Amino acid sequence: MKKIGIVFVGVGGFGAVNLKNFLEAKREDAEIVATVDPFAPAPLAAPHFKTLEQMYASGVTPALAVISTPIRFHTEQILLCLEKGTNVMCEKPVTGDIADLPLLLEAERKSECFVAIGYQWSYSKAITALKADIARGLYGKPVSLKTIILWPRDKAYFNRSTGWAGKIMHDGKKILDSVMNNATAHYLHNILYILGDKADTSVRASDIKASLLRVNPIETFDTVTASFALQEGAQGFFVASHATERALEPTFLYEFTKGGVSFSETDPRVVGRLSDGTEIDYGDPFASPADKIIHCVELIKSGQKAPLCGIRAASAQAEFIAALHESCAIADVSPALVTNQNERLFVKGLGEALVSAYESKTLLDVSKFAN
Repeated sequence: MKKIGIVFVGVGGFGAVNLKNFLEAKREDAEIVATVDPFAPAPLAAPHFKTLEQMYASGVTPALAVISTPIRFHTEQILLCLEKGTNVMCEKPVTGDIADLPLLLEAERKSECFVAIGYQWSYSKAITALKADIARGLYGKPVSLKTIILWPRDKAYFNRSTGWAGKIMHDGKKILDSVMNNATAHYLHNILYILGDKADTSVRASDIKASLLRVNPIETFDTVTASFALQEGAQGFFVASHATERALEPTFLYEFTKGGVSFSETDPRVVGRLSDGTEIDYGDPFASPADKIIHCVELIKSGQKAPLCGIRAASAQAEFIAALHESCAIADVSPALVTNQNERLFVKGLGEALVSAYESKTLLDVSKFAN
């Protein structure tokens, strides 16, 4: 059996996590034929290159590229891989600049290869099964989908060597990095993705309103509450922050006319409950972190070109973030309310205020925290 050759592009940071997850999956139908990173040392015995261009010039043409690089490189690296005949699994977001989306879609259309975007839940058995049940009408029409994540981050997170954390532009390219477009992007995307009528589609949000706060010295924001309209009159609500004293793992409640679906840190299973009392356990969406890479391997083996989460499905998230930045102002938190503890800035009481906002689906009153 011929093995699927994979190159890991970016092997530091989250790239190292992707590499570890793949190795632990112990696939016999795929092998790492190269790694690419201009800064990190070679992690394996496989050939190591500074750039993708160097790799292709050497004659190495993998069947799949797993791209885990900063946002500003996504578009150019995806385009190069497609040009050279390499399928792509690129980490989220697909791009920081929605002007790139038509270019990426056209390049994929002309290529014999596919592009998958690494919103990890989209490849999990839990979410794919739930999405199928929603699409076939088991839960009825969507009413309200809300999510909250509180992940405190210290100064090192915002000052890491990559130099692009929390920036709008970097090296002349739009990246719109923020708590909503990076660490917690998976969970905003899931709201849009779960309502897509097909396995590889998402819905678009409209009428986006948000309260955005900035505690850390960044260009974008580290705290957000956002409300938005979804299909058929449904409402979306999203809460996330890197600036709270308390932590809260991803928690959601999706309500429909015939039942609801929940997930929380106290019950890390996606559980559906129908109006007639039926309970459906979809399992843990974090259970198999290598699923997105394995899915791409299986697609290549089968000759198919329709990843569960491709450019079109992922573009809903990119369009949401672009619209948010166009329409919503960012407020700076009053320095008098900020505490610096072990090189971590947080606002006392902000976590509780955000939980309350989540429960009531009401935008945070920034006047209580801003200058």
